[in-house]
Amino acid sequence: MSTQKLSGYVLKKTKFKDTSLIFELFSKEFGKISFLAKGALREKSSYLGKLEFLNKVSLFFNYYPEKTLFIAQEIDLISDSRFLIKNLKIYERLGEIIRILRYYLQTGESHASLYDKFDIMMRGIKVGKYRKAVLYFLIFFMKEQGIDINFSYNNLENEKYVYFDKENGEFSFEKKRDAMAILQRELVFLKALKDGNAQKMEIDTKSFEKLYTLFLDYLKFHFM
Repeated sequence: MSTQKLSGYVLKKTKFKDTSLIFELFSKEFGKISFLAKGALREKSSYLGKLEFLNKVSLFFNYYPEKTLFIAQEIDLISDSRFLIKNLKIYERLGEIIRILRYYLQTGESHASLYDKFDIMMRGIKVGKYRKAVLYFLIFFMKEQGIDINFSYNNLENEKYVYFDKENGEFSFEKKRDAMAILQRELVFLKALKDGNAQKMEIDTKSFEKLYTLFLDYLKFHFM
């Protein structure tokens, strides 16, 4: 046994008996990990309001390698997720992302780089850069799963549309069955985002929704 301090994002919570909660945390050190918060639903509990969806919290717990559920102690709120309520569409989109993320993460398996990118996404959303932040995270998430996007193309300046093939993750000028068409400027934005050169670039809501749907379909095709 060893006492650990951990921080992470609340992915899910479930009522346990009358006064307690079981919640799932996405952490840097342990990936997806589950905790029991005893008495969290009592009227005078110090945990009230701290375990909401996508709140970032810190806690202490006693770690036993053979266990999958741990007792959370001294839960503190690092940052709350109330800013998400300002944009219910993004709240809904994050719910879809979390569903896939929970499916992907194995209990107790560290995904430090993915956690760092998730943390960047959440901070980006908080300062109003939600479209860029969400797409940035999805690009990295796909890469970590080994279903990277292939940006090899030629003579892009002569084409208005390119088509994304969700089977192989490639863009081409050939319109295949079920391939999604995107504008040249949208592809340029994606490549810049992936290469880390999109600091001064923005994307409109319509293009964001299209690219978000494209990425989510790609993830579901290969992963769900």
